[in-house]
Amino acid sequence: MQVLKAELHKLFIKRFFVIAVVVLIIVEGLTTFSAIRKSIVLDGPSLQVYKTYINKYSGEITDEKKAEIESLISSYQSVFDEIEKLNEDYAKDNISTEDYNRQIEKLSGYTDAMEGFNAFERAYNTALSTDNPLVDVTAWNCLFTGDSIDISLVLVLILLVISLVVHDEETGINVLKFSTKNGKKDIYFKQLFIVIITSFLLSILVSLTKFLTAKLTYGLNCYDAPVRCFEAFTFSSSETGVMKIFIVISLLKAAGGVMLSLVAMAVGCLTRTSLYTAFGTICSVYLPGYIFMESKLKYFVPLPSSLLMGEGYFKPEIIGETVASGENYLFVMNSKVYFELGVFAFVILAVFAGLVVFTYIKLARRKSI
Repeated sequence: MQVLKAELHKLFIKRFFVIAVVVLIIVEGLTTFSAIRKSIVLDGPSLQVYKTYINKYSGEITDEKKAEIESLISSYQSVFDEIEKLNEDYAKDNISTEDYNRQIEKLSGYTDAMEGFNAFERAYNTALSTDNPLVDVTAWNCLFTGDSIDISLVLVLILLVISLVVHDEETGINVLKFSTKNGKKDIYFKQLFIVIITSFLLSILVSLTKFLTAKLTYGLNCYDAPVRCFEAFTFSSSETGVMKIFIVISLLKAAGGVMLSLVAMAVGCLTRTSLYTAFGTICSVYLPGYIFMESKLKYFVPLPSSLLMGEGYFKPEIIGETVASGENYLFVMNSKVYFELGVFAFVILAVFAGLVVFTYIKLARRKSI
Protein backbone atom coordinates (compact mmCIF):
# COMPACT_ATOMS: atom_id res chain seq x y z
CA MET A 1 0.00 0.00 0.00
CA GLN A 2 2.90 2.35 0.76
CA VAL A 3 4.30 1.82 -2.74
CA LEU A 4 0.88 2.54 -4.26
CA LYS A 5 0.57 5.77 -2.28
CA ALA A 6 4.06 6.82 -3.34
CA GLU A 7 3.28 6.26 -7.03
CA LEU A 8 0.00 8.19 -6.76
CA HIS A 9 1.78 11.03 -4.98
CA LYS A 10 4.41 11.12 -7.71
CA LEU A 11 1.78 11.24 -10.45
CA PHE A 12 -0.70 13.70 -8.99
CA ILE A 13 1.58 15.95 -6.95
CA LYS A 14 5.18 15.96 -8.08
CA ARG A 15 4.59 15.66 -11.83
CA PHE A 16 1.78 18.26 -11.99
CA PHE A 17 -0.55 15.74 -13.62
CA VAL A 18 -3.54 17.34 -11.89
CA ILE A 19 -2.89 20.53 -13.85
CA ALA A 20 -3.04 18.54 -17.09
CA VAL A 21 -6.35 17.00 -16.02
CA VAL A 22 -7.81 20.42 -15.16
CA VAL A 23 -6.69 21.77 -18.53
CA LEU A 24 -8.27 18.73 -20.22
CA ILE A 25 -11.63 19.40 -18.51
CA ILE A 26 -11.52 23.09 -19.47
CA VAL A 27 -10.64 22.29 -23.09
CA GLU A 28 -13.40 19.67 -23.39
CA GLY A 29 -15.96 22.02 -21.88
CA LEU A 30 -14.98 24.93 -24.12
CA THR A 31 -14.89 22.71 -27.21
CA THR A 32 -18.40 21.39 -26.55
CA PHE A 33 -19.71 24.87 -25.76
CA SER A 34 -18.15 26.27 -28.95
CA ALA A 35 -19.63 23.48 -31.07
CA ILE A 36 -23.10 24.13 -29.66
CA ARG A 37 -22.81 27.89 -30.21
CA LYS A 38 -21.77 27.34 -33.83
CA SER A 39 -24.76 25.08 -34.42
CA ILE A 40 -27.22 27.73 -33.18
CA VAL A 41 -28.49 29.88 -36.07
CA LEU A 42 -31.08 31.85 -34.10
CA ASP A 43 -30.56 35.03 -32.10
CA GLY A 44 -31.37 35.22 -28.38
CA PRO A 45 -35.11 36.03 -28.43
CA SER A 46 -35.82 33.72 -31.37
CA LEU A 47 -33.90 30.91 -29.69
CA GLN A 48 -35.96 31.28 -26.54
CA VAL A 49 -39.18 31.11 -28.55
CA TYR A 50 -37.94 28.02 -30.38
CA LYS A 51 -36.88 26.26 -27.17
CA THR A 52 -40.14 27.17 -25.42
CA TYR A 53 -42.24 25.50 -28.09
CA ILE A 54 -40.03 22.49 -28.78
CA ASN A 55 -39.61 21.71 -25.07
CA LYS A 56 -43.36 22.01 -24.56
CA TYR A 57 -44.26 19.64 -27.40
CA SER A 58 -41.19 17.36 -27.38
CA GLY A 59 -41.67 13.61 -27.56
CA GLU A 60 -44.03 11.49 -29.59
CA ILE A 61 -46.40 13.54 -31.75
CA THR A 62 -49.83 12.51 -30.50
CA ASP A 63 -53.11 13.55 -32.09
CA GLU A 64 -53.61 16.06 -29.28
CA LYS A 65 -50.18 17.62 -29.81
CA LYS A 66 -50.67 17.65 -33.56
CA ALA A 67 -53.96 19.53 -33.22
CA GLU A 68 -52.40 22.13 -30.90
CA ILE A 69 -49.37 22.66 -33.14
CA GLU A 70 -51.50 22.95 -36.27
CA SER A 71 -53.64 25.53 -34.47
CA LEU A 72 -50.49 27.52 -33.56
CA ILE A 73 -49.28 27.37 -37.16
CA SER A 74 -52.64 28.70 -38.34
CA SER A 75 -52.49 31.51 -35.78
CA TYR A 76 -49.04 32.60 -36.86
CA GLN A 77 -50.02 32.35 -40.53
CA SER A 78 -53.08 34.52 -39.94
CA VAL A 79 -50.89 37.12 -38.23
CA PHE A 80 -48.50 37.05 -41.18
CA ASP A 81 -51.40 37.49 -43.58
CA GLU A 82 -52.75 40.36 -41.48
CA ILE A 83 -49.37 42.13 -41.53
CA GLU A 84 -49.21 41.75 -45.31
CA LYS A 85 -52.69 43.24 -45.66
CA LEU A 86 -51.74 46.16 -43.38
CA ASN A 87 -48.68 46.86 -45.51
CA GLU A 88 -50.77 46.81 -48.66
CA ASP A 89 -53.41 49.12 -47.17
CA TYR A 90 -50.76 51.52 -45.93
CA ALA A 91 -49.06 51.56 -49.32
CA LYS A 92 -52.39 52.41 -50.96
CA ASP A 93 -53.17 55.05 -48.30
CA ASN A 94 -56.21 53.05 -47.18
CA ILE A 95 -55.09 53.41 -43.55
CA SER A 96 -53.59 56.29 -41.60
CA THR A 97 -50.05 56.19 -40.27
CA GLU A 98 -51.34 56.32 -36.70
CA ASP A 99 -53.62 53.30 -37.18
CA TYR A 100 -50.91 51.43 -39.07
CA ASN A 101 -48.32 51.95 -36.31
CA ARG A 102 -50.82 51.03 -33.60
CA GLN A 103 -51.81 47.75 -35.26
CA ILE A 104 -48.23 46.84 -36.18
CA GLU A 105 -47.18 47.43 -32.57
CA LYS A 106 -50.01 45.17 -31.45
CA LEU A 107 -48.72 42.39 -33.72
CA SER A 108 -45.03 43.01 -32.95
CA GLY A 109 -44.98 40.26 -30.31
CA TYR A 110 -45.80 37.73 -33.02
CA THR A 111 -43.31 39.17 -35.50
CA ASP A 112 -40.47 39.08 -32.96
CA ALA A 113 -41.22 35.40 -32.34
CA MET A 114 -41.71 34.54 -36.01
CA GLU A 115 -38.16 33.34 -36.73
CA GLY A 116 -38.06 31.12 -33.65
CA PHE A 117 -41.50 29.72 -34.39
CA ASN A 118 -40.50 29.03 -38.01
CA ALA A 119 -37.55 26.99 -36.74
CA PHE A 120 -39.93 25.05 -34.48
CA GLU A 121 -42.31 24.49 -37.39
CA ARG A 122 -39.48 23.11 -39.53
CA ALA A 123 -38.48 20.71 -36.76
CA TYR A 124 -42.12 19.65 -36.39
CA ASN A 125 -42.57 19.04 -40.13
CA THR A 126 -39.31 17.05 -40.27
CA ALA A 127 -40.36 14.87 -37.35
CA LEU A 128 -43.80 14.37 -38.88
CA SER A 129 -42.47 13.42 -42.32
CA THR A 130 -39.91 10.95 -40.92
CA ASP A 131 -42.30 9.51 -38.30
CA ASN A 132 -39.90 10.48 -35.50
CA PRO A 133 -40.52 12.06 -32.11
CA LEU A 134 -40.15 15.84 -31.92
CA VAL A 135 -36.72 16.47 -30.39
CA ASP A 136 -34.39 19.42 -29.99
CA VAL A 137 -31.33 17.85 -31.60
CA THR A 138 -29.00 20.87 -31.35
CA ALA A 139 -26.94 19.88 -28.30
CA TRP A 140 -27.28 16.11 -28.72
CA ASN A 141 -25.76 16.27 -32.21
CA CYS A 142 -22.72 18.06 -30.78
CA LEU A 143 -22.12 15.22 -28.30
CA PHE A 144 -21.63 12.71 -31.11
CA THR A 145 -18.38 13.56 -32.87
CA GLY A 146 -18.54 10.94 -35.60
CA ASP A 147 -15.19 9.60 -36.77
CA SER A 148 -13.05 12.06 -34.85
CA ILE A 149 -10.75 11.02 -32.01
CA ASP A 150 -10.34 13.32 -29.03
CA ILE A 151 -6.75 14.54 -29.38
CA SER A 152 -6.79 16.25 -25.96
CA LEU A 153 -7.66 12.98 -24.21
CA VAL A 154 -5.04 11.09 -26.22
CA LEU A 155 -2.29 13.53 -25.22
CA VAL A 156 -3.21 13.45 -21.52
CA LEU A 157 -3.30 9.64 -21.48
CA ILE A 158 0.14 9.51 -23.09
CA LEU A 159 1.34 12.04 -20.51
CA LEU A 160 -0.06 9.75 -17.80
CA VAL A 161 2.09 6.83 -18.94
CA ILE A 162 5.18 8.94 -19.53
CA SER A 163 4.90 10.62 -16.11
CA LEU A 164 4.30 7.41 -14.19
CA VAL A 165 6.42 4.83 -16.00
CA VAL A 166 8.60 6.08 -18.85
CA HIS A 167 10.12 9.05 -17.00
CA ASP A 168 11.52 6.77 -14.29
CA GLU A 169 13.03 4.46 -16.91
CA GLU A 170 14.41 7.40 -18.86
CA THR A 171 16.13 9.05 -15.90
CA GLY A 172 17.25 5.86 -14.16
CA ILE A 173 15.19 6.58 -11.05
CA ASN A 174 14.02 2.96 -11.02
CA VAL A 175 17.58 1.85 -10.24
CA LEU A 176 17.39 3.84 -7.01
CA LYS A 177 13.94 2.45 -6.22
CA PHE A 178 15.15 -1.14 -6.45
CA SER A 179 17.95 -0.46 -4.01
CA THR A 180 15.42 0.38 -1.27
CA LYS A 181 13.32 -1.96 0.84
CA ASN A 182 10.04 -0.81 -0.63
CA GLY A 183 11.51 -0.90 -4.12
CA LYS A 184 11.79 -4.67 -3.88
CA LYS A 185 8.03 -4.92 -3.96
CA ASP A 186 6.10 -5.33 -7.20
CA ILE A 187 6.15 -1.65 -8.17
CA TYR A 188 5.37 -2.25 -11.83
CA PHE A 189 2.18 -4.08 -11.01
CA LYS A 190 1.09 -1.05 -8.97
CA GLN A 191 1.91 1.24 -11.88
CA LEU A 192 -0.07 -0.94 -14.28
CA PHE A 193 -3.05 -0.84 -11.90
CA ILE A 194 -2.85 2.97 -11.63
CA VAL A 195 -2.63 3.40 -15.40
CA ILE A 196 -5.68 1.21 -16.10
CA ILE A 197 -7.90 2.80 -13.45
CA THR A 198 -6.79 6.39 -14.12
CA SER A 199 -7.15 6.14 -17.91
CA PHE A 200 -10.63 4.65 -17.56
CA LEU A 201 -11.76 7.36 -15.14
CA LEU A 202 -10.23 10.14 -17.27
CA SER A 203 -12.12 8.91 -20.35
CA ILE A 204 -15.37 8.79 -18.41
CA LEU A 205 -14.63 12.26 -17.03
CA VAL A 206 -14.30 13.64 -20.57
CA SER A 207 -17.69 12.22 -21.59
CA LEU A 208 -19.25 13.53 -18.38
CA THR A 209 -17.75 17.01 -18.96
CA LYS A 210 -19.21 17.15 -22.46
CA PHE A 211 -22.62 16.01 -21.25
CA LEU A 212 -22.76 18.49 -18.35
CA THR A 213 -21.57 21.35 -20.57
CA ALA A 214 -24.35 20.65 -23.06
CA LYS A 215 -26.88 20.22 -20.25
CA LEU A 216 -25.99 23.39 -18.36
CA THR A 217 -25.30 25.75 -21.27
CA TYR A 218 -28.03 24.74 -23.70
CA GLY A 219 -30.22 22.06 -22.16
CA LEU A 220 -30.90 18.44 -22.99
CA ASN A 221 -34.18 16.56 -22.97
CA CYS A 222 -35.86 13.54 -24.59
CA TYR A 223 -33.36 11.05 -23.16
CA ASP A 224 -35.49 8.18 -24.48
CA ALA A 225 -35.73 9.53 -28.05
CA PRO A 226 -34.59 6.86 -30.55
CA VAL A 227 -31.16 7.46 -32.05
CA ARG A 228 -32.62 7.70 -35.57
CA CYS A 229 -33.68 11.29 -34.67
CA PHE A 230 -30.07 12.48 -34.68
CA GLU A 231 -27.71 13.33 -37.52
CA ALA A 232 -24.98 10.84 -36.65
CA PHE A 233 -27.45 7.96 -36.86
CA THR A 234 -29.64 9.03 -39.77
CA PHE A 235 -31.62 6.14 -41.31
CA SER A 236 -30.96 3.91 -38.29
CA SER A 237 -33.82 1.58 -37.45
CA SER A 238 -32.84 1.30 -33.78
CA GLU A 239 -35.39 2.25 -31.11
CA THR A 240 -32.72 2.50 -28.41
CA GLY A 241 -32.84 5.77 -26.48
CA VAL A 242 -30.16 8.34 -27.17
CA MET A 243 -29.06 8.49 -23.52
CA LYS A 244 -28.41 4.74 -23.45
CA ILE A 245 -26.40 5.03 -26.65
CA PHE A 246 -24.38 7.92 -25.20
CA ILE A 247 -23.55 5.85 -22.09
CA VAL A 248 -22.49 2.84 -24.16
CA ILE A 249 -20.34 5.02 -26.44
CA SER A 250 -18.74 6.60 -23.36
CA LEU A 251 -17.86 3.14 -22.02
CA LEU A 252 -16.44 2.09 -25.40
CA LYS A 253 -14.26 5.19 -25.48
CA ALA A 254 -13.18 4.52 -21.90
CA ALA A 255 -12.11 1.01 -22.95
CA GLY A 256 -10.26 2.63 -25.86
CA GLY A 257 -8.54 4.98 -23.42
CA VAL A 258 -7.36 2.04 -21.31
CA MET A 259 -6.10 0.25 -24.41
CA LEU A 260 -4.29 3.39 -25.55
CA SER A 261 -2.52 3.59 -22.18
CA LEU A 262 -1.51 -0.07 -22.41
CA VAL A 263 -0.13 0.50 -25.91
CA ALA A 264 1.82 3.49 -24.58
CA MET A 265 3.21 1.34 -21.77
CA ALA A 266 4.19 -1.38 -24.22
CA VAL A 267 5.97 1.13 -26.47
CA GLY A 268 7.58 2.71 -23.42
CA CYS A 269 8.87 -0.68 -22.26
CA LEU A 270 10.60 -1.18 -25.59
CA THR A 271 11.97 2.33 -26.15
CA ARG A 272 12.47 3.78 -22.65
CA THR A 273 12.11 7.19 -24.32
CA SER A 274 9.26 9.69 -23.92
CA LEU A 275 9.47 10.96 -27.51
CA TYR A 276 9.35 7.48 -29.05
CA THR A 277 6.55 6.49 -26.70
CA ALA A 278 4.43 9.48 -27.69
CA PHE A 279 5.17 9.03 -31.42
CA GLY A 280 4.47 5.28 -31.45
CA THR A 281 1.23 5.65 -29.49
CA ILE A 282 -0.09 8.47 -31.69
CA CYS A 283 0.66 6.38 -34.78
CA SER A 284 -1.34 3.46 -33.36
CA VAL A 285 -4.26 5.83 -32.80
CA TYR A 286 -4.35 7.84 -36.01
CA LEU A 287 -2.78 5.67 -38.73
CA PRO A 288 -5.66 3.14 -38.96
CA GLY A 289 -8.09 5.98 -39.63
CA TYR A 290 -5.99 7.14 -42.59
CA ILE A 291 -5.21 3.67 -43.92
CA PHE A 292 -8.84 2.49 -43.77
CA MET A 293 -10.40 5.92 -44.33
CA GLU A 294 -13.15 4.69 -46.68
CA SER A 295 -13.61 1.27 -45.10
CA LYS A 296 -15.49 0.05 -42.07
CA LEU A 297 -12.34 -1.91 -41.17
CA LYS A 298 -11.16 1.14 -39.24
CA TYR A 299 -13.78 0.21 -36.62
CA PHE A 300 -12.48 -3.35 -36.36
CA VAL A 301 -8.71 -2.89 -36.20
CA PRO A 302 -7.53 -4.26 -32.82
CA LEU A 303 -6.01 -0.93 -31.81
CA PRO A 304 -7.29 1.86 -29.52
CA SER A 305 -8.40 3.92 -32.55
CA SER A 306 -11.39 1.61 -33.10
CA LEU A 307 -12.81 1.96 -29.62
CA LEU A 308 -12.06 5.68 -29.45
CA MET A 309 -14.45 6.14 -32.40
CA GLY A 310 -17.29 4.54 -30.46
CA GLU A 311 -20.09 6.19 -32.47
CA GLY A 312 -19.17 4.06 -35.49
CA TYR A 313 -20.58 0.89 -33.94
CA PHE A 314 -24.06 2.42 -34.00
CA LYS A 315 -23.98 3.75 -37.54
CA PRO A 316 -26.36 1.79 -39.75
CA GLU A 317 -23.90 1.66 -42.63
CA ILE A 318 -21.41 -0.09 -40.32
CA ILE A 319 -23.61 -2.55 -38.41
CA GLY A 320 -26.32 -3.29 -40.95
CA GLU A 321 -27.55 -3.46 -44.49
CA THR A 322 -29.64 -0.98 -46.44
CA VAL A 323 -33.15 -1.96 -47.47
CA ALA A 324 -34.54 0.60 -49.93
CA SER A 325 -38.16 1.08 -50.89
CA GLY A 326 -38.86 4.27 -52.78
CA GLU A 327 -37.45 7.06 -50.65
CA ASN A 328 -37.54 5.08 -47.40
CA TYR A 329 -34.37 3.49 -46.06
CA LEU A 330 -34.02 0.87 -43.37
CA PHE A 331 -30.88 -0.78 -42.01
CA VAL A 332 -31.17 -4.26 -40.55
CA MET A 333 -28.73 -6.52 -38.71
CA ASN A 334 -27.72 -9.88 -40.16
CA SER A 335 -25.77 -12.92 -39.00
CA LYS A 336 -22.57 -11.72 -40.71
CA VAL A 337 -22.57 -8.54 -38.64
CA TYR A 338 -23.02 -10.48 -35.39
CA PHE A 339 -20.11 -12.74 -36.38
CA GLU A 340 -17.84 -9.76 -37.21
CA LEU A 341 -18.66 -8.05 -33.92
CA GLY A 342 -18.01 -11.29 -32.04
CA VAL A 343 -14.63 -11.81 -33.69
CA PHE A 344 -13.69 -8.20 -33.07
CA ALA A 345 -14.62 -8.43 -29.39
CA PHE A 346 -12.51 -11.58 -29.05
CA VAL A 347 -9.51 -9.99 -30.78
CA ILE A 348 -9.79 -6.86 -28.64
CA LEU A 349 -9.85 -8.93 -25.45
CA ALA A 350 -6.88 -10.96 -26.66
CA VAL A 351 -4.90 -7.82 -27.47
CA PHE A 352 -5.83 -6.32 -24.09
CA ALA A 353 -4.63 -9.43 -22.28
CA GLY A 354 -1.48 -9.60 -24.41
CA LEU A 355 -0.58 -5.98 -23.73
CA VAL A 356 -1.10 -6.40 -19.99
CA VAL A 357 0.98 -9.60 -19.83
CA PHE A 358 3.71 -8.20 -22.10
CA THR A 359 3.97 -4.94 -20.17
CA TYR A 360 4.06 -6.67 -16.80
CA ILE A 361 6.61 -9.34 -17.81
CA LYS A 362 8.86 -6.86 -19.61
CA LEU A 363 8.94 -4.49 -16.68
CA ALA A 364 9.32 -7.32 -14.17
CA ARG A 365 12.35 -8.64 -16.06
CA ARG A 366 13.85 -5.17 -16.16
CA LYS A 367 13.33 -4.97 -12.40
CA SER A 368 15.22 -8.20 -11.80
CA ILE A 369 18.28 -7.11 -13.85
